[in-house]
Amino acid sequence: MNDPGFMGMSVMRMTETDAGTWLLGSHLADWSKKPFTTQQYLLRSEDQGKTWTVLPNARPKGWIAEGFNRMDEGRPLNLGGGRVLFMSRTPQGHLFTSWSKDDGKTWTEPAPSTLVHPDAPPMLFPLSDGKTLVAFHHNKVPTTGNGELSDKAELMKMRSEVWASLSTDEGHTWSEPRFVLANAVAPVHAVSGFNSQCSYLDAFTENGVMHLFMPHRWQQVLHLTIKEDAFGKLPTKAMLAKLVSGKPPAATLVVRSPAFTTAISAKLEPTLRVVYKKVGSRELALDIFEPAGLKQGDKRACFVAIHGGGWTSGSPRSMYVFADHCAKLGMVGISVQYRLYKAKTPVTVFECVKDARAALRYVRSHAAELGVDPDKIIANGASAGGHLAAATAMFDGVDHANENLDVSCHPNALVLFSPVIDTSLEGYGNAKIGERWQELSPAHEVRPGLPPTLLFHGDGDTTTPILGARVFAEAMKKAGNRIEFVSPPGAIHTYMFKDPALHEETLKKMDAFFAELGWVP
Repeated sequence: MNDPGFMGMSVMRMTETDAGTWLLGSHLADWSKKPFTTQQYLLRSEDQGKTWTVLPNARPKGWIAEGFNRMDEGRPLNLGGGRVLFMSRTPQGHLFTSWSKDDGKTWTEPAPSTLVHPDAPPMLFPLSDGKTLVAFHHNKVPTTGNGELSDKAELMKMRSEVWASLSTDEGHTWSEPRFVLANAVAPVHAVSGFNSQCSYLDAFTENGVMHLFMPHRWQQVLHLTIKEDAFGKLPTKAMLAKLVSGKPPAATLVVRSPAFTTAISAKLEPTLRVVYKKVGSRELALDIFEPAGLKQGDKRACFVAIHGGGWTSGSPRSMYVFADHCAKLGMVGISVQYRLYKAKTPVTVFECVKDARAALRYVRSHAAELGVDPDKIIANGASAGGHLAAATAMFDGVDHANENLDVSCHPNALVLFSPVIDTSLEGYGNAKIGERWQELSPAHEVRPGLPPTLLFHGDGDTTTPILGARVFAEAMKKAGNRIEFVSPPGAIHTYMFKDPALHEETLKKMDAFFAELGWVP
């Protein structure tokens, strides 16, 4: 064992891999600190528990959620073929996930999933088909932030509902949450946290039925059953709103394959690729879609798209579908590559911002050779890419040291898809950015003189909460900036990539916005 004196706490199930390896989540807590701290570890044994290796490293190098000094109650789950998923509890507002491809020997750095969850444990289980995972989560977080963990804390009230999300790609993406149950009994217990408690659920499947066992209010165990094929029929948040109001939502969202635009982008290729920045030995590129008939001396409007992925994943190709659309309108369409954030490395979210601002500055300084009008540049982005697009207009001073600041990186318009717009505890990205989150929070940095903005954000978005978009839109209006806010009822995060009808609607609104600016015929 690489850490013989290790004595941790294990709460969730262990898992056994196909090779017979045992994996068990274990954490250490320091209750002498206020607020207390925890570190997540993973114990690995190849000899049925006789000896163990402490991962990712021996103490004190466990995993934490940056900015919170907390991560615990991890749950490993064997996926087969040497692949393992590990999900952990944090106070960040989302369950964190990590993957191993070598039987649990090495792991990706834990990062937030899209599963909204307060400071409560992961409840992760496989369905009997061996391919589908179900994650039970509470789907809400306290407005009071992290604070102290106690039965009187506001976060305990967040455990009163249980929702379920499904994954068919080993936990990389999750379906829209569906409602399972809520605690609707009277608050009779003196310890307030007991009244809300519907957490620490365990489960197994048999003959197509999932059996759920839940410690209810810490007083008794509830045994519930649900057919596996019924998960997709449980109500979404929009469906519940319809039941409560007795009226149908203003629009019904039909989520089709998450690969809808992925399949389109896969068939597209840029006409030109240029390097816009070299950081050390790393070259960063712009993938350019030139419009038909582009000639020397042209001054076309330019659409610069930045991909999402929580700053940690994704690729420029995901935005090809929008860059290509704009090229067909007669604009120059561009998709940006930037360095991806990785915890405990020099590449922070601030570095992502620097890259995005450098990309816009390159386009403006090379406008003549690209056939671009330097006064008609649109910055666009999805999710974290939406944050970076907004950053090109807002966060002056967050630039590479060797940038020519005489050239402005400010776009002349913004088009934002489900953006990370609030990086506080109530929004997204707080743990990744850390204590300096407000410096990179568009909702908190609005000022007069920002460019005309077209903001798309569905009110069913639980990844980048809709409240932040509303706050941003209101702040823009108060500052005298032009903003058009499009919020389809029930639409989920980055819905314009997932639903064909809403994708087309998004394109039409973009076209109308460009026409109003006078930048397309």
